[in-house]
Amino acid sequence: MTALNRHDRSTELDSLATRLRTWRDQPDVLDVARALSGVSGLASRRGAVLSYLRDRLFDLSRRNRLLFFRPTAGSVNLTVSSVPLMLQVESIRPEHICTWGGPFAADMTAGKAVDLQRWLRFDDQPFLPAALDKLIQETRRDRAEYGFSHLRLVVAFLRWHNLKEFPEERITTPLLWLPVELVRRKGVRDQYVLQAEEGEAEFNPVLRHQLRQLYDIQLPETVDLQKTSIAQVHADLLAQIRRTEPSVELRLIEKPQVRLVRQKALQRLQQYQRRRPAGRGTRAVAGRLPDYSYEREDYRPLGQALFERWVRPSALPQRFEAGAAPVAGPRHAWMVEEVADAERVGYALQEAEGHRYAWDLDLTQVTLANFNYKKMSLVRDYTQLLDDNTDNPAFDRVFSIEPRAVDAAPPAPLPLREQWNVIASDATQGAAVGLARSQRSFIIQGPPGTGKSQTITNLIADYAGRGKRILFVCEKRAAL
Repeated sequence: MTALNRHDRSTELDSLATRLRTWRDQPDVLDVARALSGVSGLASRRGAVLSYLRDRLFDLSRRNRLLFFRPTAGSVNLTVSSVPLMLQVESIRPEHICTWGGPFAADMTAGKAVDLQRWLRFDDQPFLPAALDKLIQETRRDRAEYGFSHLRLVVAFLRWHNLKEFPEERITTPLLWLPVELVRRKGVRDQYVLQAEEGEAEFNPVLRHQLRQLYDIQLPETVDLQKTSIAQVHADLLAQIRRTEPSVELRLIEKPQVRLVRQKALQRLQQYQRRRPAGRGTRAVAGRLPDYSYEREDYRPLGQALFERWVRPSALPQRFEAGAAPVAGPRHAWMVEEVADAERVGYALQEAEGHRYAWDLDLTQVTLANFNYKKMSLVRDYTQLLDDNTDNPAFDRVFSIEPRAVDAAPPAPLPLREQWNVIASDATQGAAVGLARSQRSFIIQGPPGTGKSQTITNLIADYAGRGKRILFVCEKRAAL
């Protein structure tokens, strides 16, 4: 009942309560008549309805990270995490940065277990273990609830423009990803191992649908990166783009553009250290308090300690800009050891500048993230039904717009010897079991607590008792 467009949702409590009371009278979301307009023939009508149902599964709004990607706390950019925050200028090497190419890509496509300790800078960015642990926990939860994992390693991003609707807006969308498994191995220093589940990479299904609808660009579902290079994927995509718009340039970015940063290199590290709780060695009175002492040999009063931690302002980023030595932490700058006189700088990645006709296929933003990928399995099922194009009388009857007589006759009550109920039921639940024996399609709906699950249990028991097979489909594994 929740509209996808937020402007169409109820804004007042009274109107929302009215919609909940009259939910049976709300207009149908599925417009079969519009889907079948201008279509003739049984097979064509079946294909039109299946295509309409499949396209409804795609969320093309800005809140969908599969189309409008935004880095969040639930994603880890491996390329950014491999860039050293503080290093001598002459010491940084591009091959030490984790991009899609070289030994990292070769090991991932070959299905080898890749130790992230080799690529990521855990010492410079102490928040990485917590972020990776969160990804592991979300993956376990998805496997328990839905039966499969949503963890993906994005190897290529597409920065493009919707020239027909929003030509000036630059959109960053995952183009190609690998289903992966992330495991933490315990030890003196925990190791995080990343391994691809299969050799084939998947194209983003939402982007495939959007490009097909806007520009008639056809992308395959999967590609074997051991047989097909990214350069071939880039050439094929560029050829389809220039078929209708020769002025669009698709640049293949393989080497990271590392730029010198003065103010933002330590920003996330400082944010992490601000949120980090005090150590176990500090005194805890009415909560976590800074370390203090009133001893004559070590006089550090509590008031001064509180001022130094919570009141005294942090060192401004402009100090770094003016040439001062960078400070690793946001507070207690006086406790940091003196930095050597040699020049030390911070590094970060810089995206290539572009405009509406300059698109990028970027291999320098390798990202590990959990995506909301549940509905895409239904998209593949609809596509398979469209390709098979087999006859299905039950489907044609449900989605037919031709007038037909409604069979409202109640089923005959089942004899006691033919009932296989395993849970106590009332007359309406027994009538649903009898109606299922008549080979008619029907829907059971009602508010929570009205016995729908008990009816389904008795339906399964009835078919099993009569020696028939049952396919029970649900969204979450917990319902099983």
